Amino acid sequence: VRGAEMLARLCRVGPCAQRLAARGASRAWGRPLSTAGVADGFQQALPGRGVIAPFVALGCYGLGWWVTEDGRIKGLTENFERTMKEMDPEKRDAPIPPPAVMANLVWPIATGLLTSLFESIAARLALSEDMPFLCGPALDSDYMAPTSIALLSFPADHEAFVTALWDKGAVDKVWHILHVYKSVPKEQHDEFLTNACLIAAKAAGSPRGKQLDAGIFAWMITKDFNSPAAPAGIEGLAHLWQAQRLHALKQPVITELDALRTGALPTRTLVGELANRLLVRMAMDTEGFEADAARAREYSLKMFGASPVAESRTLWQSAGISQRETSSALQHRQIQQELATCDAQLQRLREVAAKAGPAPAPTVHERFGVAADVGTAGLVGAVYGYARAAVRAWFKDVTPSTARRLTAHVAARSAAGVMLLIGLQEGVVYLKRHKREEVRGVVERACALVGAAPPPAPEGGEGGEARYSRDALPALVALDMANIAILGVVNFCFPYCILPSLAHPLQFLMPPVEPAFPLPTKK
Repeated sequence: VRGAEMLARLCRVGPCAQRLAARGASRAWGRPLSTAGVADGFQQALPGRGVIAPFVALGCYGLGWWVTEDGRIKGLTENFERTMKEMDPEKRDAPIPPPAVMANLVWPIATGLLTSLFESIAARLALSEDMPFLCGPALDSDYMAPTSIALLSFPADHEAFVTALWDKGAVDKVWHILHVYKSVPKEQHDEFLTNACLIAAKAAGSPRGKQLDAGIFAWMITKDFNSPAAPAGIEGLAHLWQAQRLHALKQPVITELDALRTGALPTRTLVGELANRLLVRMAMDTEGFEADAARAREYSLKMFGASPVAESRTLWQSAGISQRETSSALQHRQIQQELATCDAQLQRLREVAAKAGPAPAPTVHERFGVAADVGTAGLVGAVYGYARAAVRAWFKDVTPSTARRLTAHVAARSAAGVMLLIGLQEGVVYLKRHKREEVRGVVERACALVGAAPPPAPEGGEGGEARYSRDALPALVALDMANIAILGVVNFCFPYCILPSLAHPLQFLMPPVEPAFPLPTKK
């Protein structure tokens, strides 16, 4: 009898020891190493491994590759023009557009987003037979121009694609469109102008952008420009103001930038950081602005004098029939108004420089923006993971203690995954900007191992123009596939990290890294 009792106790102790070991492993590693069930339901309530995101990304990549096939975009664009011409004017001008018009408005934006996400698709578009059509006849057509410029504005984030726009003549046509819109009232400005401003801003940052006129970008910042493309004006002016300082003084640019960075909360959050970056850089070069303003005043006094030139009056003016101002008096008055505006803007710039200090750039957000972006993304990921885990715990009907442990565990892993994705994203941008030669050496060695051509390199070394080539297209495809693979690995290891990475607000409100504004150079 005693032997039977001892055997029964041993049989009870064995499963208890197994459950205790499994519970300790779950606390240490997040889930039990054994496949046996856990009594408190922690393992059953854990979210499953994510495997859908890489397949969705591959599907989007395949769709972009299919759309950028030779002749396909040209056919879709011409079909849209034919549809608009044959449509009844009442239906065409209706508040709610018909489905055919909606489809033709959506596909350029969707295709543009794919070319912005995957550089190999942007390279395929730049090398396709449709690129000369989009940069030429499409921009000259009333119906095809909005489609073309909306499609070309998204991949303009890639440096080599901007070079393709210059080579195909698209930048010159966009510049002409901006001048046409400048001559019309601001009530007629629309999203077509906004996309044109985005392309012009990216073109200003390219090596050939120094030939552009900074007056257009100064006009974008002023109140006469009623459009959400003020960031494009700030970005374009940031690359050109050092060679064309008078354009920033003849218009109330300094006043508008100061108002944007100190305005109401929505404007201050969306545009204020970019305005602050540009304004503090201008404040660092106050001496250059003063020298240019003094030369402009000296030149105007030398040409026109301190007062209007006395001209002979015509017969009609002497008789009092014509009261029109003479051409020299009109020109003198305009010069005086511009000089007065220069003095006011220069005084405002001195005040900004006095408040900012000797070396205000880079700004605080530029120095610590990446850390703030990663930390905010982790916080959003933790909140999202906690909420999803709480819902799973409620559906699985686990105990309160298990629910608390589950929500804390999932929130921590979700935050880690989101921070890893955002950190990799910002790290790639940093490497492209500051470690370009080192990264290119690594990529060239990797391409040599697989027998592929490296991605396009800037012509003339650092500061040159990068161009796409068909030989380098496989390397760009390999880089995009590597990005998708990294996304799949992170999504598999960390639950609930994709949606917070796409939707955390700080990356939309205040860009931590892009765009990069050059610092003033002393001459």
